Amino acid sequence: MVISLIISSLLWWISPVLSQYNWVQSSSFQPFAENWQSIASDESGKYLVAVDPNGDIWASNDFGEVWSETGAPQGPYWLHIVSNSTGQFLATTTSYSGIFISHNFGLTWNQTIPSSIYSWEFITCDDTGKYLAATNSDNEIYLSSNYGDSWTKSLAVSSQTWVSITSDSKGQYIFALTSNNIYWSSNFGVGNWTSSYPYGFNEANAVACDSSGQFVIVVSYYGVIYTSTSHGVNWTQPAYLPPNSQGYYVYDISTIACDQTCKVIVAGSYSVEFGFHQILGKRGYSIHIYLRTA
Repeated sequence: MVISLIISSLLWWISPVLSQYNWVQSSSFQPFAENWQSIASDESGKYLVAVDPNGDIWASNDFGEVWSETGAPQGPYWLHIVSNSTGQFLATTTSYSGIFISHNFGLTWNQTIPSSIYSWEFITCDDTGKYLAATNSDNEIYLSSNYGDSWTKSLAVSSQTWVSITSDSKGQYIFALTSNNIYWSSNFGVGNWTSSYPYGFNEANAVACDSSGQFVIVVSYYGVIYTSTSHGVNWTQPAYLPPNSQGYYVYDISTIACDQTCKVIVAGSYSVEFGFHQILGKRGYSIHIYLRTA
């Protein structure tokens, strides 16, 4: 399994040999983007796609060694992208230009939701790409159960902006995050959603879950983690991410990713203050890797 992260104008990915934690800079982009916005990969890590919001969508079919521009149209401001388990199906959101779908590894794209007054932001899909959920700037979540061909508005209600969304491998369990609340559905997003208020929940930034949706992890700006082993029904007491080798705690966490079991967790941080240990030292960004033992 490969976990990839966007770091400023560079693209990095973790070695398939997780115990080694070897990070390699992919430098085949010409030119470098000013700010890579989002990245996705298939189950093996062979097929990767990365979004340059002001430019194109780039793809690699050799584990990130060589990259090339896809057939994505010019003009949209690309935001977030997801891939199914094979890498063949891709879906990406844009700022006010709708949602685009590809069924052939990014070779061609179709606009599935037309341009609107809303910015389409976060998006997630199941392993097949059949079930999708996407958030917009009007605090709505839209659902598709036919590979993005048509969409319906869900009943999830929030008075705050969505900051992250994820789903299990089947698309049955969906978790949508605001800065101080999490909403979840156990029925592919259909029907009413349940909201949870984990103790001390504040400044949440990102959510991830394992392939079953049973283990859910939320990370806050301050490096506080909230976990659930019951599909989001019950939550543990909040805890800080472990300190680094120098004894410093991590804060300013902006993103999180995990493998299918959520045993390997990768968190991205913007800060290097107070002597934070940097696995990657570039423009104040750092990556922190954790192994969950329970």
